[in-house]
Amino acid sequence: MANNEGFSTIGTLMSFTTDVPATNDLAGMAALTYTPWDRLENIGDVGPEDEEIEWVPVSTGVVEKIQSVRNNGMMDMTAADVPDNPGQIVFTAAQEARTVLSVKEELATGEILYFRATPLSARKSVGDAKGMHKLLPKMSVTGAIFTDATNLN
Repeated sequence: MANNEGFSTIGTLMSFTTDVPATNDLAGMAALTYTPWDRLENIGDVGPEDEEIEWVPVSTGVVEKIQSVRNNGMMDMTAADVPDNPGQIVFTAAQEARTVLSVKEELATGEILYFRATPLSARKSVGDAKGMHKLLPKMSVTGAIFTDATNLN
């Protein structure tokens, strides 16, 4: 039965590995073993966004636009800083080593997204006296996003 109300983000889980899939497709990505990072508070955005090219034919003087290159996302995330969390260890080690990650994002809808991403940042944030130590990881999606929609809620 369709859910016409929408879904909470509660239950979403991000997992990472530095392993490279044997094939660059859904089967290859799904075959990897991932380490979950269960302390993420904000996961950020992922998905296609196309650049736009504008040009003006001299015959009309009217701006025309076409789609250009596709960018599958830059994910600005927030996490509790728990240095011994296995997922945090995988992410921060990959960022330090400049290693591309394979990522598994399990959504509360039952949909699973797989993609490769470059971890660009793992900054620490102390915040104010009422806050807690946080990590501000950032990663850039590189290549295609593969979707497994076989177990939708």
